[in-house]
Amino acid sequence: MHVLRHSKLPIKLVSEDRLTYDMLNTIEINMAYDGWEAWVDEYGDWFNPTKPNPNQLELFTEQEYYGGHLG
Repeated sequence: MHVLRHSKLPIKLVSEDRLTYDMLNTIEINMAYDGWEAWVDEYGDWFNPTKPNPNQLELFTEQEYYGGHLG
């Protein structure tokens, strides 16, 4: 297992595969194009860094905003 730690941010990259230049380049390209949309958390759920806060009041539903009279 290979673990890379960022020198300034509290981030670790853990991989069971060899971290070759090609693999790291692939990760970089994937992050540039897909961002966090292709990542899965430790529970097997899709990772969403912008998931809604359940304590936040929403003025409109997503359908009203995009598909209703506001869109």
